[in-house]
Amino acid sequence: MQGKKDQFRDYSKSEQVERTYQHMQENQTAARVAELNERYTTEAGYTDCNGNKIRETIMDVFKLLDQIIDESDPDTDLPQSFHAYQTGEALKDCIDPDKPTQLKPIPINHLFSDEEWKGLPDEVRESYYNYLDELYPEIENWSWLPLIGFIHDLGKVLALQNWGKLPQSFVVGDTFPIGAPFSQSNVYYKQGFFKKNPDLNFEEKSDNHLFGKYEMHTGFDHLDMSFGHDEYMYSVLKRTIHHLPKEALYLIRFHSFYPWHTPRDGKPRGYTELASAEDWRMLPLLKLFQQCDLYSKKAKLPNKEQLKKYYDELIKHFIPGRECEYDLRSAKLLW
Repeated sequence: MQGKKDQFRDYSKSEQVERTYQHMQENQTAARVAELNERYTTEAGYTDCNGNKIRETIMDVFKLLDQIIDESDPDTDLPQSFHAYQTGEALKDCIDPDKPTQLKPIPINHLFSDEEWKGLPDEVRESYYNYLDELYPEIENWSWLPLIGFIHDLGKVLALQNWGKLPQSFVVGDTFPIGAPFSQSNVYYKQGFFKKNPDLNFEEKSDNHLFGKYEMHTGFDHLDMSFGHDEYMYSVLKRTIHHLPKEALYLIRFHSFYPWHTPRDGKPRGYTELASAEDWRMLPLLKLFQQCDLYSKKAKLPNKEQLKKYYDELIKHFIPGRECEYDLRSAKLLW
C-alpha cells in the first residue's frame, strides 16, 4: 500500500467530504430510510426512473463505476472501477496460492491495533482462537472472497442520473443505525450534524433493556441501517440466485459500518450495545475486509483487461443469476 495507515481517512482537508457527511447525518431519518428501502430493497427489486425493471449483468453495471467519484472518500479521486479491482486483488493476496480455496494463515490479533485488541471484552478475545479461518469452519471454499471485494461498491450506481438519481449522501460514506444514539466513533461526531436528526439525537438508554428503539444486543441484522450502497447491494444479492456463504453477504452489508469495525482516533468501539455474539464472531472478517478495502487505494492502477477473465469466472461460479448451468447466456441480477 502507499503511505502509512494514519494517512488514510483524513477528513480534515476536504469541504466536499464534510458537506456530504453533513447532509447524510442530518437527513437520514427513519422515514426517509424506510421510503428508500421500500423503493430499492424489496423482493420485487428496483424499477428505473421510467418504471422499468432493471435486470443487468454484473459486468454491465460494473462499467458504470467509471462514471462515479465518491464524494465521501478523502483517500482517492479515482473512478470506483479501479477501486473495485484494487480491493479484489488485495483480498486475493489473502488466499493461499498453493491451495486456492483456502486462506493463508492470518493471525486474528494482527487484524486489530494493540489498543483495539486490549479493549475487546475478555470473553470475545478468548473466543477468537489463533487464525482467522478457524472462526468460520463451515466455509470450505474461500475463493469467493476476492469477488466480494470486486462487487462490494457496485451499489454506488444509485448516484447516477439515469439509475437512481440519489444524492451521494444517500449512497456513499460510513453507515450507522437509525433509531440508536449516534456514536462518538462516527465521522464528524464533534461537528454535531446528527443533532438535527430526531432519529439520531436522543438519550442513550431509554431503560435497562433498550438502546434507542432497539433491544440490547439484538444483533445488527435487526437494525435499520442508514441507506446506502451497502444495503442496496445486499438486497440485490438476496433476490438473485447465488452460491455465496452468509459471511459474504454480511461483508457486503456492513463493510461501511466503520464506527463498529474500525473506531476512529482511539474512540471506543461504537454500537457494542447492539452487537450480538454473531456480530462479534464476524468482526475479525470485517477487519480483514476493511484493511483490504481501505489500504489498497494506491497510485499504481491494476491492469483491468488482464484481470477481467479471473473475475468473470468467479461471477459465473458464485453468482450465476439463473438455475440452469447449461444456460450460456450472461447471468442477470435483479437490481
